[in-house]
Amino acid sequence: MTKQRHAFLSLMILILLLGLAYLVLVKPALDARYAFSEQWESLQFEKQKLQQTIAKSESVLADIEYLKQQDREALGFMKQQSEALAAAQLQQLLTDIVTKNDSSLISTQVLETEVSESFSTVTLSVNLRANVQSLQNIIYYFYDNDSVFLIDNISIQSKNNALTADAYSTLDIRFELSGFMKREASL
Repeated sequence: MTKQRHAFLSLMILILLLGLAYLVLVKPALDARYAFSEQWESLQFEKQKLQQTIAKSESVLADIEYLKQQDREALGFMKQQSEALAAAQLQQLLTDIVTKNDSSLISTQVLETEVSESFSTVTLSVNLRANVQSLQNIIYYFYDNDSVFLIDNISIQSKNNALTADAYSTLDIRFELSGFMKREASL
């Protein structure tokens, strides 16, 4: 072998070893650094989003606590100041929901208000005509309301024969609807 050829082969082996060292040692380190850098930026972005969310949630929690504190005393109670106003509001509420459900309100009668130490009970005696679906909607409305309502002494009669009755048959319905008012503490 000639000296020149030996130098050329040595140079080629050196270049091959350097290329192999780059592929085995340097490139994985550079790739890992690049991936780490991208992950770092992603985590910084997520951190910023979380800090904004935390700031918003703290504000919302403070608002919720303020509203809870304001309404803690009257939770579930009607907001009217007197039994007469509460009865009138209850009648209006009943009239509105019955009308919205294509039913007929035959009569309402305000019964004697029951007074206890901490609340008053305003009760209406109700007589109406509705089909099963409308009755379900009316009852659900009073069940799913901010104020607590009680439907008691319910009586349902069908005008039709039980064999020919269907979900759209008119029913005569009587019940007592009660709402509750928080009593003011006496001095």
